[in-house]
Amino acid sequence: MRETILSPVTIGKVEGTTLVAEGKAAALKPTAVYLPPNHKAKAKVNVILWLHGYYVSGVSDLLAPAAAKNSTNLRESVRAAGKDFVLIAPWLGYQDHAGQGTLTWGEQGKGNGVQAFLEDTLAALARYQEDPISKVGRVAGGVVGALPEVAATALDVVRHAPKKTVQHDVAVLKQNWPAVPTLEIDNLIIASHSAGGGLMRQAAGALGTLKPKLKQCWGFDCLYGSGRTWARWAADEGADLYFYYGTGTQPAAFGDVLGFWKEIYGTPKAPKSGPLTKRVRLAPAVNGTGVEIDAVAFQSMDEIKNKATPGTRYEIVRQATDPFIDNETRYWNDILPSLKGHFATVTDLLKPRIEQSGI
Repeated sequence: MRETILSPVTIGKVEGTTLVAEGKAAALKPTAVYLPPNHKAKAKVNVILWLHGYYVSGVSDLLAPAAAKNSTNLRESVRAAGKDFVLIAPWLGYQDHAGQGTLTWGEQGKGNGVQAFLEDTLAALARYQEDPISKVGRVAGGVVGALPEVAATALDVVRHAPKKTVQHDVAVLKQNWPAVPTLEIDNLIIASHSAGGGLMRQAAGALGTLKPKLKQCWGFDCLYGSGRTWARWAADEGADLYFYYGTGTQPAAFGDVLGFWKEIYGTPKAPKSGPLTKRVRLAPAVNGTGVEIDAVAFQSMDEIKNKATPGTRYEIVRQATDPFIDNETRYWNDILPSLKGHFATVTDLLKPRIEQSGI
């Protein structure tokens, strides 16, 4: 397999380093990598793997959409959070709601394909980050290490065809050439928006030996399809799960937020408890204060109900709408005007999610 080559690019005005692999330079998937200004080159890195949704036409569009209203401010949020995360964002294809195009992992979504993708991307990053002095030293060391055998072979040049001698010398050089220092994942987070949610579930199952590195999955307005399917996946997934839902996953858009909610937490009249209710965090992306704070956003139905004086806009909306969780029509009619838009769910909440990740 050919090597991925990451090259620095300028896409918008964002501090830090943006790298891209496209076309023949991308061995597996066209990919963007972002390093915040505080990034330190080291052997182990913390990674956010970002998975996009529909209407993304390419790597540049993923980072800086032509339509500003479709922006997710990925790099801006990573930079503002002040943590040293490497953002890896593959472009997984264009698809629209009319069924044109295909959004998919393809072969990378099978077996340990996502592991292979991440390792290939990090190998490319390691090659990019290797400073010139180290690279010269590594190359020189390889040449010097191979000199004795190359010299011995050269002495026999009269007894060998020149072509064979050259081939042998090159082989010796390759064997003695020190490898580029490798990068390993310390902690992995998979984050998704919109239709990228399904790709997140798929990615979590294709990590191979990297699976223990997966600490959290984050979903931003991505709960499409059966809530029961999401709940089954959540029950089997060992990582902590965080979800925010906005206007994009209302029932009219084929979201099943309340189906998922009831599978995990039950209803006000029949609440559920247990390890899963603590490992899965689900919150409406309410406009105003509160949702950006974990201790506020992920309160239980009882905690919200028993709060004598709601202290945030979020708690006010939850107190008014939680009682109708088992009445889908009433619930959505009441909460919809208070929710953030489909893209604002990311632009407003990715930064605080990173800040409170504990990583």
